[in-house]
Amino acid sequence: MSFFIKKVFDWIFITEYEYTFIKRRNPAFMAIKFISFIYTNFILLGIHILFYFLEIKSVEPYWFILTYIFVYIIMYIYYFTFNNKENIKIHSNKKDIVFLNFIFILSVFLNFYAYYYLIENIG
Repeated sequence: MSFFIKKVFDWIFITEYEYTFIKRRNPAFMAIKFISFIYTNFILLGIHILFYFLEIKSVEPYWFILTYIFVYIIMYIYYFTFNNKENIKIHSNKKDIVFLNFIFILSVFLNFYAYYYLIENIG
């Protein structure tokens, strides 16, 4: 069962994750390039469209933002805590880890803001 759940997570979140050199091209530090953020955003955008066409007016836009936060936190916890560290290969250089977390939080914030703006101005 856990194998199946891991495969679903891999398909939804990181289908083709690859290692990318960042931060002064330091070969000791490899960051994960999340290619399949698009899958997560596509699934959640489908939920937006479904709610919009069903005319569910009781759902406020901030509930969608909370949904995004929940999904991204699950993804973050799964791939940085529960997944096999040997597959991810993030070396424990504190500056690089802080930089990676900053990039992650910034991208999440931009996603939240973009979709919030979309929901507020829809129709």
